[in-house]
Amino acid sequence: MNYGKHSDSYDWRMPLSDENEDGTRTFKSYTQGQKQLYYLNSVETRSHIALFMKSPRSDAKSVSNTVSPLKLDEICILSRELYKKMESPPYSIPPFSNTIDNLCLSSQYSSSVNRDYINKNCLRRVVFGYSYDLCKNTPNAGGDDNPLQGKLTLTRISVKGRNDLSTVPDFKFEYGNNPRYWVNSWDGWGMYAPNGNSSGTSHRTNDPDGRFGASWSLTKVTSPLGAEMIFNYERDTYSSISGETVLGASANYSASNYVIHGPVREIPLAPGGNFFVDDKVKLVGGMDYFCSDGSGQFKPVNDIYTITRVSANSFTVDRDYIDTGCNTSDHAVNVEVNGGTATKILTNKEGGNLRVGSVTLRDDSGMENKIRYIYKNDDGSSSGVVSVEPEYIKSQDFEFYNYLKYPQTPVMYSKVSVLTGKLTTDADYVSKEVFEFETPNKTMLTFTPEKKGHSGASNVLAALEVYHFKIEDRTSMIGRLNAVRIFDKNNPTTPVSSSELTYTSSLKNTDENGYVDNYQGFFTEGTLLADITDVIRNNRTTVITYPNALQKTVNTNKDGFTSWTENRSWDINTGAVLEKVSQSALGIKIKTVVKPAYKAYDEMGPKGQNINYRNMLTQVAETYTYRLDAGENVVGLMSAEVQTWKSNWSNYRVYNNKAYSDSNEPESIGHDVWRKGPAYIFKGDAANLNFDGTLSFSTAENFDFGVTPGPKWQKMGEVDRFDHFSMPLQSKDLSGIYSAVKMGYDNRTLLCEAVNAKYNEIAFSSAEDRLPIEPGQTEAPPFFGGEVGMGDGKVTTTLVHTGQRALEVKSGYGFVFKTEEATMNRSYRVSVWASSPNGKIYYKVGDNGAEQIPAQTVSKPVEVRTGTNWYRIDATIKKADVTSSTLEVGVKSAVAPDPVIFDDFRFQPLDAMMTGYVFNPPDFEFSVSSSDHSLYTYTLNNDNLFMKMEYDEKGVLVKIYTESLTYGVKQIGESKTYYKRSTVNP
Repeated sequence: MNYGKHSDSYDWRMPLSDENEDGTRTFKSYTQGQKQLYYLNSVETRSHIALFMKSPRSDAKSVSNTVSPLKLDEICILSRELYKKMESPPYSIPPFSNTIDNLCLSSQYSSSVNRDYINKNCLRRVVFGYSYDLCKNTPNAGGDDNPLQGKLTLTRISVKGRNDLSTVPDFKFEYGNNPRYWVNSWDGWGMYAPNGNSSGTSHRTNDPDGRFGASWSLTKVTSPLGAEMIFNYERDTYSSISGETVLGASANYSASNYVIHGPVREIPLAPGGNFFVDDKVKLVGGMDYFCSDGSGQFKPVNDIYTITRVSANSFTVDRDYIDTGCNTSDHAVNVEVNGGTATKILTNKEGGNLRVGSVTLRDDSGMENKIRYIYKNDDGSSSGVVSVEPEYIKSQDFEFYNYLKYPQTPVMYSKVSVLTGKLTTDADYVSKEVFEFETPNKTMLTFTPEKKGHSGASNVLAALEVYHFKIEDRTSMIGRLNAVRIFDKNNPTTPVSSSELTYTSSLKNTDENGYVDNYQGFFTEGTLLADITDVIRNNRTTVITYPNALQKTVNTNKDGFTSWTENRSWDINTGAVLEKVSQSALGIKIKTVVKPAYKAYDEMGPKGQNINYRNMLTQVAETYTYRLDAGENVVGLMSAEVQTWKSNWSNYRVYNNKAYSDSNEPESIGHDVWRKGPAYIFKGDAANLNFDGTLSFSTAENFDFGVTPGPKWQKMGEVDRFDHFSMPLQSKDLSGIYSAVKMGYDNRTLLCEAVNAKYNEIAFSSAEDRLPIEPGQTEAPPFFGGEVGMGDGKVTTTLVHTGQRALEVKSGYGFVFKTEEATMNRSYRVSVWASSPNGKIYYKVGDNGAEQIPAQTVSKPVEVRTGTNWYRIDATIKKADVTSSTLEVGVKSAVAPDPVIFDDFRFQPLDAMMTGYVFNPPDFEFSVSSSDHSLYTYTLNNDNLFMKMEYDEKGVLVKIYTESLTYGVKQIGESKTYYKRSTVNP
C-alpha cells in the first residue's frame, strides 16, 4: 500500500464556532487541534495495482478555510505491466513505492493522456458520482461547484470496463428530509431538531415520529437491474437506563378524612394530560388510616402499578396498593391522610439515534417484499436500554453515573423481531425471527470496598489503615446474542426452532492436569496510594475485567427435539475452542478435541516464547471425534484426522543461470517455509472395531509426529510441491496418483493442469508469456512460463493458432522442455500445432542423448482464421525408449532454414489427462473493432483442441468457439446483454 500526504496543517474545531454548553448551563467547552491528512494512493500486488484517484472536496474545509480534504473519485485496477508504462512519457503517473511520501494521487495527475490510457485499459473502474445537495448552508463548505454550501453527497456508483464502457447501469442513491444547517438545530442526543436555538431548554425536545432525526439519511438505493431498496427509519426508544425504569411526569396526590369501601386502588389525583389507561405508574407515599374497630396504623407504598381507569378527579390501578388488614363486614376504612407522588413510567421514551423500521425490496416489475424490524417486548414496551442518558435529556440521577469506567452506549435492544413477507400489516408476515441480546445493566460493574488491616497508634508509629477497593468489570457481555427464535404465521406462539446461548468468563484449558482455569482473558490493573496525616493510609484500587466467551448453544425444534453443543476448553494463546461436547436430537453425544499445530512443532509457537518462532498459532494438527455414553465416558473413536506440517522443502523451482543463457535450466532448491505436509486418518484394523462401529483407541496409538506412522494411520494424500507464493503445484492422493499444475504469465494464472502426472512430467506453452526481465538483467530470459525454453526460435505475432503470439523456428530447436524426473519405462505424448507439415517433434534421452525423431501423425489442415491453415502434429515416445529420467523434447523444422511457426506445444504422460490455458498477456493493451473481440480465454483439452471464449469491453462473455479436426473452428454460442435501466430510469 502507498499513502500520500495532502496537508501538514489541517486545523479543526468542534464546534466550528462558539462553544458547546453542558446541560446544566454551568460551563462551555470546545475542542480544537491540527492534524496531517494522508490518503491511500494505491494497493499493489505482484500482478495488479489499484489506483485511488481523488480530488478536492468543496466541504469539510479547515477552520481557516485554507485546506480542503480530498474525496475519492474512482478506483482503477490495472495490470502491473500497464501501470509501469504510465511511469514514463508521455504519461505522468508518479512511481509510487510501498512507503509514505508527499505525493498524493489527485486530479493533478489526471491529464488527458493519463485519463485516456486509464479509461481504455483499466480492467475495472469504480467511479463515484457526487453532488452537494444535502445540508445546505454549512459554514465550512462552498466553492464554484458548491454555491449553496452543501455537504458532499454520494448520488451514484458506476462500474466500468475497458474503453470507458459501463459494465452495468449505475447504482443510484436517494435521500430523505433535507433541511438546511443551523448551528443550534440539535436535540440532547445530537440529532437534528428544527426547534433548537440558543436556549438550553430547546435541546430537550423529542422527535416522536423520527422524521427530523432521519434528516439527510439514505432512503433508497436503485440497483443496476432496476430493483429498489427503500429504507424507513424510526427514532430509537428505550424503557430502561441500565436496568432502572425511566421516569416521566410526576404529580403529588393527597386526600384526607374520607371513607373507603372495598379495595384500596383509587389514587385521589386528577390525571390531567399525564396519566392514561394502561400507563404504568410508580407510587411512592403512604396512607394513615384506622379500621371500623378503631385500630389504626400507617402503611407505606413504593411499587409500580398499571392504570385501569381514569376519571375526572382520580385514577384507578390494577391491584391494591395498600393492604389495610381491616376486618369489618363492610370493609370500611377511615382514611386520615393518603398522600404521596405518582410518577409515570415511560415504556417507550423517544430518544437516541435512528433505527431501521423496515426495508422494502421492490423489483423492476413493481413486486414488493418487506423486512420489518420491531423493537418491543411482549407487553408492548420498548426493548431499548441506554447505559446513561445525556446531560440535556437526563431526568434523574443514578449512583452508577459516577462509576469509574462505566460504559457509554447508544440505545441497545434486548429484543428485536424481524418479520418478512408482504407485511401489509405487522401480522401479515411469512416468517418471524426474534433475536435477544444482552443490554447494559448497572450490575455489570460492581464495587467492593474492603478494610484489609488496622493497627492502633504507638509511641513510635501513627495508626496504620489498609484499604482495598475492588472493581469488577463484566461489561464485555454487552451486545452478546442470547437467543434466536423462529416462528411461522401458522403458529405465532410456538417457535419452529430456537437457539439459546449461554456464556462464561471461566475459560478452562485441558492439559495433563485436566481442566484448569488459567484466568484466560482476564485483565487486571490497579493503583496504589499512600498518605500520612495523623493516620497512615495505604489504598489499593484493583480493576478486574472479565472475559465473555460462548459456552453452550441449545437448539430446539417445534417437535421438542433438542440438540446442544458445549465448549469445554480454550487455547490459552488464541482463545480458540480446543474441546467441545455435543448431543444430537436423538441423544447421541460426541466429543471433539482439536490440537494446534504449534503443540506438535515448537517452531510454529508464539514469538513471545522465542523470537525465532513463527507465531503460527491458529493452524490445526490433530482433530479427534469420540462417541460418549450418557455419563460422558468415551465409548470409542469415531474419527481421527491429522495434518502434518513441514518447513524443509527442497523442491522449490528456480532458474540456475542468472545470465539466462541458452543453457539455463530450472532446478530445485530449499525453501524454509512452514506449509502443510501429508494428511492422515486413523483407520485401525479388525481388532480396533467395536460393535457400534466406533474404534477402540489407546494412547499407544496416538499419532507420533516424530516417526513414520504405522499401518493403522491411512495417508490421505499430500501436496509435495509449492511455488514461491505457496500455490500448490504437485499433489498425490491416497492411492499415490499425482496431480500437477503449472503457473504461467509471471506465475499469475493457471497455465496447465494434469491428472496422473508429476509437475516435471508436463509442459505447455503457447508462446504468450515469456519470462520478464529480472533486476540487473538487460534481456528477458529465453523461457516461457512452465519452464519451456524458446531454444533457437523467436516470438512472432503474424500467424497464431491461439492467443496473440507463436514461435517461429528456422533452424535448430524450439519449445524446448527438459526434465530430470521422467518416469523410466513410461510412454509420453508430445503435441504441437504447426503452420506447415514440415514441423517435426524430436526428443533426446539422457544427458548427452542423440536427437531422435519419433513416428508422427499430422492432421489435415484446420482453418483457424481466413486463409490460415494449421496442422496438429502428434508423437508418442514409447516407454521402451525412455531409458533415463533425463528427457528433452521440442520441435524443429524438417526443412531448415525454411521457417515453421509453432503454437500450443504440450508434453505429458500418455495415460495422463491434461488441459492447457491461454490468456491475454499481462501487458495487453486494449484494441477492439465491431467484428473482432480481442479479450479472450482459450481452453485446450487433452486432444490439444481449443474452446475459445470472447469477451467484450465490459468483461461479458459474448461468443464461444470450438475447434475440431473435422469441422475446423465453429462458433457454438453467442450472448447479448440488455439492461432495461439503460433507457428507463438511467
